[in-house]
Amino acid sequence: MQVYIAVVHLLFLILVSEFLSAQNLPPPVVAIAPINLVLHVDSGSKETSGKYTLINLSDRDMKVKVEVSHFDVKNGNLVEIAPDENSIAPWVFVNPATFYLKPKSKKVIRVMVAPPEPLRDGEYRALITFREVPIRSGDNQIFFSIRSQLYLQVGNPVDKVEVDIKYEDETLEIAIFNKGQYHFAGQAYYYFTDDSSTEEPKLSDKNIIKLGKVFPAKKKVIKREINSDCNKLLVVEVVSIYTGEVVGKKFFDCK
Repeated sequence: MQVYIAVVHLLFLILVSEFLSAQNLPPPVVAIAPINLVLHVDSGSKETSGKYTLINLSDRDMKVKVEVSHFDVKNGNLVEIAPDENSIAPWVFVNPATFYLKPKSKKVIRVMVAPPEPLRDGEYRALITFREVPIRSGDNQIFFSIRSQLYLQVGNPVDKVEVDIKYEDETLEIAIFNKGQYHFAGQAYYYFTDDSSTEEPKLSDKNIIKLGKVFPAKKKVIKREINSDCNKLLVVEVVSIYTGEVVGKKFFDCK
């Protein structure tokens, strides 16, 4: 019997720590870097490459297969779909595609993207899945599966988003419409202040809302319940994770 567990990406370290099997085998523990891979090429260029490093932190041997597919994000969930005009999956080559990992060892996996012709400026993507497979038939244990997002950005990536921020009946609504050619990844920060001219608080003193990714020509709406302090101003700002640019900011006065 083979049991696959999707691994949650937590910064550099990817841990699978579930229940022990009936044979009391230790759970598989692996790490990957980077979590997601973003490659850049100039306009008119065709080929580029990058690499992952996978580390076996467990005390047992592992056999790993690398698979390439296409994906989209729907309702906040990563979903595998058939390749479309934004996919580079058919032109992604992985070496090695199957390999073994000894305990406490690491492996560098090289990724080449080689479309037959230069791609127009914009962003393309693929899903890279690192899947553990049985070394011997009949293996009965927990296997890991790590999914990484691969992006190829052609040209000069520039954030081009429209942000609409509303706050009504203690509900904050942030709408992001990506009008650019590249995915937008952002976070929202909010805090209460006595005056809009007051010095901005430290980042550690702000509340954070993770907005995730918004792909080109897509819109995303995030809602969050926030109890207001009617003696203060509510300040909300949306910031690009990649550039640090504030792409939207608004003040709400409930005095």
